[in-house]
Amino acid sequence: MNTLTSEEFLNSLNLSPPTKELYTLADNLGLMLINQNTGEYERHTYVRGSILYSLISKLKPKNVLEFGTATGYSALCMARAMTDNNIDGKIYTIDRFSMDFPQTRNFKDKNGVGYSIQSSNNEHWSKIAPKKWIEKIIPITGHTGQIFNKIKLPKIDFSYIDAAHHYEGVKHDFYSLLNVANDNFSVLFDDYIERPFYGITKFIDDEIKNNFDTTLIQTEEVYISQVQKQKHGMIWFDTSSSTQPLFKIFPTSNVNKFLNNYRRYEKFITINRYKLNTQIPFLKNIKFKFWKKNGS
Repeated sequence: MNTLTSEEFLNSLNLSPPTKELYTLADNLGLMLINQNTGEYERHTYVRGSILYSLISKLKPKNVLEFGTATGYSALCMARAMTDNNIDGKIYTIDRFSMDFPQTRNFKDKNGVGYSIQSSNNEHWSKIAPKKWIEKIIPITGHTGQIFNKIKLPKIDFSYIDAAHHYEGVKHDFYSLLNVANDNFSVLFDDYIERPFYGITKFIDDEIKNNFDTTLIQTEEVYISQVQKQKHGMIWFDTSSSTQPLFKIFPTSNVNKFLNNYRRYEKFITINRYKLNTQIPFLKNIKFKFWKKNGS
C-alpha cells in the first residue's frame, strides 16, 4: 500500500483546489466539538474537502455515490468541483437522517467563544452554498440496506464511503457499491484509523489493499477521545488497478449472500430500535454503544 501525506497526494493530481474557500465552507457548516468540558473545537479533517474536490476534478465522474451525508461538507465540495469543471454529473448521497433533520452545529464567535445552533441541511445549505451546487446533489434518506432494496441507482463512477464505521457496515456499503458500479470505478474511504467500534482498517487490510493499487492518504492527527490523538487516514484506489477480475476477488454469490444476511439483520435492528423509541421516547436521542456500533 502506497502512503502519501495529503499534500503529496494533492500534488500527485497536479491540481490546485480552492483550499481556503473549502475551509471556509467547512467552518460555515459547523466545527467539531472535541471536549465537552473545555468547549474545545477543531477543524476536523477539513483537508478531505480538498481531496474530494481534486478527485472529482481529475476523474470527472458522471455519477457519484456518497455513503454518509452528515452536515454535507463532502457532498458540497464534490458539487462545487462538478460545477467549476462543467461536469454533467450528479451526487447521490445517503444518510439515515433526512435533509430536514435538525443537526447541532458548533461555531465560534469573533471573540473565540463557542456556541451551537440547530439547523437542518435543507435550511443551512441554502444560506451558505450556491443553488447550482445544491442542484448537483440528490439526497436519499434511510438505512443503506433498505435503500438498496427499494431504489434503482445509475451506474456509479466514484464513491465516497463514510457512513457506518463498524466492520460489517463498511463491508455492506462496499459490497452494495459493487452491484451498482460501472465496470471501472474509484473509491475513497474515510477514517482509516484504529478506534473503538471502527472496522475500516480491518476491511481494507483484509479485502482491499492486497487486491488493488491502494493509497493511504495521511491527513492529520485527530482526537479519538478527549485526551488521545491518533493519525487519521483515507484510502483511495481505482478498480482498474485490480490484480484480477472483480468477480474473482468478490464472487457474486458471496457478495449477495452477505448483503442479504446483513440487510435482514439491519431490518431487525431498526424495527426493534423504533419500537423501543416509541415506548420510551427520550431514548431516541441516546446512542448506546451497541446501536452506535451497528450504525443505528
